[in-house]
Amino acid sequence: MPGRIEVTDIAFDALTLDGAVGRICQLARRRPASTVVTPNVDIVVLAHRDPRLRQAIAAATLVLADGQPIVWASRLRPPGLPGRVTGADLVPALAARAAQEGLSLFLCGAAPGVAERAAEELRRRHPSLRIVGVAAPPREELDSPALIEEINGARADILVLAFGAPIQEIWMERHRERLAVGVAIGAGAGIDFLAGVQRRAPAWMQRAGLEWAYRLAREPRRLWRRYLVRDPLFAWYLLRRLVRGRSAPQA
Repeated sequence: MPGRIEVTDIAFDALTLDGAVGRICQLARRRPASTVVTPNVDIVVLAHRDPRLRQAIAAATLVLADGQPIVWASRLRPPGLPGRVTGADLVPALAARAAQEGLSLFLCGAAPGVAERAAEELRRRHPSLRIVGVAAPPREELDSPALIEEINGARADILVLAFGAPIQEIWMERHRERLAVGVAIGAGAGIDFLAGVQRRAPAWMQRAGLEWAYRLAREPRRLWRRYLVRDPLFAWYLLRRLVRGRSAPQA
C-alpha cells in the first residue's frame, strides 16, 4: 500500500482511481467492515470544525481525495497525491470491477427512487452485476435498527452510501462494528449522477478544479454560502499547516 500524505492535517491515501478500486475489492472480501471516505475541500473545512467528522476520517480504512485543490495542495511537498478519486468516478468504476469479480453492491441513500434508478443504470451497463439491495431511508431513520438489519440481511460485499457529508462519514464510523458488509463507502452525489438527477461539470472544468463553479452556477441560492464563504477557509488551514511545518524543530 502507498503511504498517506497530509493536507491541512487530513491524511490522504496516495492512490489512483484504479488503485483505489483494486484495494476496495480486496477489502470487500473481508469482515468486519472497512470504511472509505472521499473528502473534498468542503469536507476538509468541516472536519476542522467538527471533531466527530475528523475522527471518522482519521479512523477510515481509505481516505481518497475528492477535489483537485487537495491534489494541488499535496504537491507543495513533492511527490504529492497522484490524482483525485471522486465518489462520482469511484462508484461506476467499482461497479465494473465488482461485476467482473462477482462482488455484490447495496445502494443506500439519495432521494426516494434515485437509488433504484442508479441500480437500473448499473445493471444496464453491467448485466452480471449483483445489486442485492437499495434503500432511501428518511434522515430521522438513519440510525434505526431496521435499516441496519435490512443492510445486513442483504449480505452485500460493498455498501455505497449517499447521505451527504458529514452525515455519511459519521454514520459509517458509528455503525461500522454492526455492519455485516465488507466495505462501506461514502459516495456523496455519486448515486445522483448515475441516476441522471444531477449533471457533472464538463471534463475540462473538472481538470481545472472548477467543478465547484459549475455547481454554483446551477444552484446559486443553495450553494453560495458553501463555496464563497466556507470553502475559502481551506486556503487558511493550508497556510497555517505549512507555516507550522516550517517552524517545527529539525531532527
